[in-house]
Amino acid sequence: MDIIARIKTGFFEMKPYRLKAEDGSLLLIPIREDGGEVVVLAEEDILSVTLTEGRLPELEIQTRDALYSGTLKEGSILSEVVHCLKEHLNINIVCEYKGGGKHA
Repeated sequence: MDIIARIKTGFFEMKPYRLKAEDGSLLLIPIREDGGEVVVLAEEDILSVTLTEGRLPELEIQTRDALYSGTLKEGSILSEVVHCLKEHLNINIVCEYKGGGKHA
């Protein structure tokens, strides 16, 4: 599954990344050539991943050293993102749904 996210890289700056879950690590791969370096997050360094439902679902990855926040591509389905992450990583995943009616 292709997980595309716009990650906050500055005060008013966000850059597109492809998130790739592999056994033991999560890669943040810049989509543009000028997007910077690939960020490799080791499974043991990831404290939690929080996904929040919305028109543009929000993403927050908390590690021991940094916080990565941004939005997922419009139309992303949280359950598919969770499944993809759980398939390759043993990490805490928090899902926040607004309203809760359709999820209860």
